[in-house]
Amino acid sequence: MSNMLEEENSVLEYLKSLTLLCVEDNKTTQIIYDSIFEDLVKEVIFADNGEDGYQKYIDNKIDIIITDYEMPVMNGLEMAEKIGKVDKEIPIILITAIE
Repeated sequence: MSNMLEEENSVLEYLKSLTLLCVEDNKTTQIIYDSIFEDLVKEVIFADNGEDGYQKYIDNKIDIIITDYEMPVMNGLEMAEKIGKVDKEIPIILITAIE
């Protein structure tokens, strides 16, 4: 039991060192993401579309990305491909409501 608690604390400490980029055009979903992640990670940075997300990735030290798929200007998959040309190792989670 003690080992599990130490591992859990270690994971939580690691999460607290991460900067998360959330790329989402829906303001309500941004608020939900903020309430979920604000106490889990060091910083949450928001972008409203893929182009904005790519620029914020370039301008900041981002450790992990959560992105919507369908957005104006540039969709999440296009953004992920563009970021992948710069950094093949960054974890990107693509989320969609498309059925």
